[in-house]
Amino acid sequence: MNPLEVCLALITGYALGSLSFANLLSHDPGEADYLHRHGAGASTTFWLHGLKAAFAVLLCDIGKGAVAVLIAQSFIGDGAAILAGIAAVAGHNWPLFHHFKGGRGVATAAGTLLPLIPLALGVGIAAAVTVFLLTRNILLASLTLYGATLALAWKLDVEASLLIYALALSGAVAAYTMVAGRHEHVGERWRSTTLKP
Repeated sequence: MNPLEVCLALITGYALGSLSFANLLSHDPGEADYLHRHGAGASTTFWLHGLKAAFAVLLCDIGKGAVAVLIAQSFIGDGAAILAGIAAVAGHNWPLFHHFKGGRGVATAAGTLLPLIPLALGVGIAAAVTVFLLTRNILLASLTLYGATLALAWKLDVEASLLIYALALSGAVAAYTMVAGRHEHVGERWRSTTLKP
């Protein structure tokens, strides 16, 4: 990749990641403040707008990550796809269009893996959905998603660069989630990510 291609991949990924659909749904100042404190993502949208809105935000957040990677992969190559994926997650967490106050990057990061390791991610999603239906807890489902995806990617002997990317991305998202929620007690965080039937 030349410097121009690197810049294009990063700018495309960050711009798409900065589209915060949770923020776009929330026009009330109180809702915006809640999103900024708890993360502008699907789980927070659930508490503000209900299940249908949360599901829509989830799909859009996954979609923007996948689109960023697909564009870079199609026009430049796999190396650019990884850069675009990283930039998309950064854009989601610190969106240019919403005062750099975004979400935790869980869904967007998963979206960036979709074009790269689709089979492993598909199994991870199935495992995460199963855990969510049993526990109604998004945090536990998210951990299952990345754990199952990484385990199967390793088992399938995917390309080393993709496995490293998936591992680093999962670790970064988990670390950021912990740091961003450091003001919450563990029990409070568990309850806040458990959706009531």
